[in-house]
Amino acid sequence: MTSLNKKLAVLTLVSFFLCAFSFLPFVRQKSAPKAFQSALLNPSHREDVTEILLSYKDDNDTSSTPRGENTKETHENAAISLKKHAASIGKASSFWTASDGLTTVRADEKLVRNLLDNAIKLRKMYIISDNKKQWASLDSASFVVQYRNNNIMYTKIDFFNTNSLTNRIVFTVEAQRNVYETEDTLSQFLTTDIKYWAKPELIQTISTPISLIFQENGKNPVKITDFSPEFERISHDVFVLRHGAILLPTDSKSFGDSLSQASAATLTVMDEKGDSERISFYLQKYGYRCEYSFSPDASDNLHFAFEISDWTYDRLKTIFQ
Repeated sequence: MTSLNKKLAVLTLVSFFLCAFSFLPFVRQKSAPKAFQSALLNPSHREDVTEILLSYKDDNDTSSTPRGENTKETHENAAISLKKHAASIGKASSFWTASDGLTTVRADEKLVRNLLDNAIKLRKMYIISDNKKQWASLDSASFVVQYRNNNIMYTKIDFFNTNSLTNRIVFTVEAQRNVYETEDTLSQFLTTDIKYWAKPELIQTISTPISLIFQENGKNPVKITDFSPEFERISHDVFVLRHGAILLPTDSKSFGDSLSQASAATLTVMDEKGDSERISFYLQKYGYRCEYSFSPDASDNLHFAFEISDWTYDRLKTIFQ
């Protein structure tokens, strides 16, 4: 092969590789979005938040109607409201409730604190688009979180899918056109299941009792007061017991059906102010359905139902023996 032919062959080979290289995806790929530091909720608003509204929204139904106000009960229009109340009981200055429009329960304070802490956390964020409308049209549904104080809305955030490669969740903020990504530490809170948000302990409200009364039907009540040497141990053992599933009024086995039956037992817990909470236990095929009530005044009324296992009920009986 002549020198000229060798040069032509080399040039042809180089041209081929240059042409192929130009079609490789990583050559054409846009530069990665730059990170900046921000928070989902201004930290100065943390203690002022009195309501967190969680709801599903889709492109065909932009409402966030609580269950019970709409006959179509699908996850796309479900909503739950977490509300902060000034406490008139115990030592706490406030407490939270969770309501889905049908049932109101004491909320798990730890979960609510974690949600707020996640919102005010300074985190890395990435702008992945400057066209919110175009992005939103690609997703059939979003999860909306609103942080409010009475009629003032501090922020409203639409969460979309989580990027499985980066483990970052996509979101938009009301009144902003950009689409963002941030580390997904939030998906665990994106649920309107009241059973998730409910306080898990059997005793819901009173934190400093002065007496506990347990009575099974047909038997004399067992009353333990703070004068008893066993009071601290017994109250501790009762307060660590947990309930099972929250029973909704729409459940096929509504707790209302059991109210015509005689309760198997009752537990009453009272504090020094005279406020008391009462649990009535109704035997069912598996475990017990329990009606819970607490009503020291109109603002603090709580009345709902939950299930407990046979083991929990037997444990409760054993504590008072």
